Amino acid sequence: MKKEIISLIKNKYVFILLGFIVWIGLLDKNNLINTFKNRKKLEKLSEDKEYYNKEIEQTHKLKNDLTTNKRAFEKYVRENFFLKRDDEEIIILEDKAKP
Repeated sequence: MKKEIISLIKNKYVFILLGFIVWIGLLDKNNLINTFKNRKKLEKLSEDKEYYNKEIEQTHKLKNDLTTNKRAFEKYVRENFFLKRDDEEIIILEDKAKP
């Protein structure tokens, strides 16, 4: 058994194959560890891209709605900027349960 292992290790093809595996796996600039890290980063960036594309689409819809519909524009301005008409008062109620 030991003789088989020793003769296998002494075989130049096995030695070259092991060296190649170590080189690719650990020592190279594009080793397996960096490849897996980069793949995880790519997946996260792809998820971020999808999120931001959805946000851009929603913003375009809101912009289109605000530029074409006067009532939607007035509602948006009143809700987000607390604007009022001259004959109105605005009362803002805050929920104390939410921090």
